[in-house]
Amino acid sequence: MLWYNFSKSRGSYNLVTRCTRCNEILNTELKTTPANGHQFEGWVDVTNVSEDLIQNALNSDDFDTLQSKVQSNTCSVCGAYKLRLVDGHKHSNYVTEKQNEVKATCTSEGSYDLVTKCGVCGEVITTNTVVVNKAPHAVGSPKIEDVVEATCENSGSYDEVVRCTVCNTELSRSSRTTKALGHISGVAVKENIVNPTCTETGSYDEVVRCTREDNGCNHKVLSTNHVVVPATGHLHQETRIDKVKEPTCTAKGLYNAITYCIDCNTDLTTTPIDIPATGHKPSEVTKENEKNATCTEKGSYDEVIKCKTCGVDLSRNTVETPALGHAYGDLVVENKVEPTTSADGGYDLVFYCTRCNVELNRTHIKINKLQTQEHAHTVDSPVIENKIEPTCEAEGSFDINVYCTDCGTLLSSSHEKLPALGHNYELTNTVKPTCESDGYNDYVCKNDASHTKHEVIKSLGHNYIHCTNPTCTVDGVYRQFDICLNCSGVANEKWVTISALGHSFDTKEEVTASKDLFDSALNKNELNYNKLTKYDKVYKVKCSRCDVYKIIVEKHQHLNFYTEKENIVDATCTHEGSYDDVIKCGICKEEINRLNIIVPKLNHVADDPVSTVVKKANCTEEGVVNYKVHCKNCGTLLLDNEYNTPCLGHLEGTPVIENKTETGYDEVIYCQRCNIELSRKHIKLETPKDEPEAPKANTEVITVDTPKASVTVSTDTPKAPRTGDDSNSYIYIMLLSGIALLFCYKKSK
Repeated sequence: MLWYNFSKSRGSYNLVTRCTRCNEILNTELKTTPANGHQFEGWVDVTNVSEDLIQNALNSDDFDTLQSKVQSNTCSVCGAYKLRLVDGHKHSNYVTEKQNEVKATCTSEGSYDLVTKCGVCGEVITTNTVVVNKAPHAVGSPKIEDVVEATCENSGSYDEVVRCTVCNTELSRSSRTTKALGHISGVAVKENIVNPTCTETGSYDEVVRCTREDNGCNHKVLSTNHVVVPATGHLHQETRIDKVKEPTCTAKGLYNAITYCIDCNTDLTTTPIDIPATGHKPSEVTKENEKNATCTEKGSYDEVIKCKTCGVDLSRNTVETPALGHAYGDLVVENKVEPTTSADGGYDLVFYCTRCNVELNRTHIKINKLQTQEHAHTVDSPVIENKIEPTCEAEGSFDINVYCTDCGTLLSSSHEKLPALGHNYELTNTVKPTCESDGYNDYVCKNDASHTKHEVIKSLGHNYIHCTNPTCTVDGVYRQFDICLNCSGVANEKWVTISALGHSFDTKEEVTASKDLFDSALNKNELNYNKLTKYDKVYKVKCSRCDVYKIIVEKHQHLNFYTEKENIVDATCTHEGSYDDVIKCGICKEEINRLNIIVPKLNHVADDPVSTVVKKANCTEEGVVNYKVHCKNCGTLLLDNEYNTPCLGHLEGTPVIENKTETGYDEVIYCQRCNIELSRKHIKLETPKDEPEAPKANTEVITVDTPKASVTVSTDTPKAPRTGDDSNSYIYIMLLSGIALLFCYKKSK
């Protein structure tokens, strides 16, 4: 057993993998680090040699008995030590180790010193320098160079180059060709637009361009289609009223109804129309001679309607207003008499009208006389206490209490009641009964929503009939069947419908119009009572079979025409718009004519492009980005194309130290994006200057040919720090023995 094996001790650490989002520990792996080896400081004499000193030494097995002259060599790291005899000893337990190792690269040879030492005292016996041939090139990842981008019409190219990651020597170069991209047809765009008019055709060019502009294509025109748009004709017409002579209340006027195109302003038709005398135009009802009502006396005023034009009174009606009635004011205390020991006190509670100040109610409150031992109470103002608000079913109440202002004694109390409010139900839901199921009405009290009432409406029950005669509005039915003459059995039974007779209107009489008359008419949905004027005539036409009647209104001659736009539907990108151009009478507001105008669809308004990354570009591969353009108003997709983005190329990161030893380390650069090794450089550490050099022995350089390389071994023995590497010790000893025999053989010659 070699002495330096006793001092090996490895280090360790935990390699922890955590989640990048929540920091949770996903994996823990125990890693060990190799032992550094002992760092002995040098031999020193030991003055006091003991049994314990020898037993605790690393090489205690080499000492059989207690020695008197001993030197020790202590490790500066862990304090372990080894011993040797001062008088010298016989070298044994040889140890071979590598020192001053320089790794071979692809551009330079490597070397190391093969040192043989005494396993007891550590003295260097021989040193042989071994030369290692150059290392093979480290083939790196292919890189793209000399890129010529492809265009829509021309192919592109690039060189795929492989270099050594250590010395950057070019190892191979392959030229590649990329296909032409081809044009990407965009959305057809209208250009050279000439809008059509009412009488002349228009035109435009539908142009399709390539959507690319960054490769020299510059939106090349791919196709052009000339489109002719027919003349629109006079689509948008309106009627304007040009008055020639204004009518008055008693004299006729004249106007021209001119239909014209609003697009080209061309007059299409002109119709002269007489304007009858306007007649008097009633104004709003105004009040005159107004006399205000009082609490006990009625008031009055005149409702006057005048002509707006000439100011003539058209009607005057005197209207009486009812007396207002008294309004109760706040409670007032009067005739207050303080009680004494010999006489009762009291006061009156009085209500006055807030408008006329008439006394409405007076209640006398008695205060008992004072006892002799009591002081003279000072009567305070009455206070309303213990008020209970009335509900729908229960009465309310309150106390009118009077207290002494000095001692707080209750001097008098009057209990008043408030009547119950009673329920104020409102119908909220109705379900009609059917033949087999009940209906119901649900009510909720307006005073208290928790009070509800549910009224059940009994089911109607079936009411079968065998024959029903038709009426004006309801079909009749009869039962049709065949009867067997032998057994009177019924077969081929069916119900036959008799069509309703319809109304027979033949009686016509002029009547005075009223709202109830209009609301009960058969054609009430066609009537408008509020649009009647005093010039209209109203006729009632009755059905001879039933009580149904229709109302026929003979309108007056329409005057003072004006136009309005109704049913306006705004045009959008996807739908045409429209509106109704309506001519109405200026007196009765009745519609005279209606023309539906169509408004063409609007053009799409392109919104800002929205990009979506379909495939991200990396160091060696192109990415793909999708661009979409929608209409800002209706959301219609106008453009949907994909474009390639160039590869990013490798991004060098900060140098990383790897494979660190006492003699050197590797300085490695990785790509920050894909973590591929971009370069590796070995840094050699110099031998510490304070380390004493070992004496050189007379050596000879021996060259040994091997199948792979020529190895040169030097027997120089420079002093170098011990590495602690004891691997393959026996192989090195045998190799050293063979070299020694060969050396002796040459010497003998």
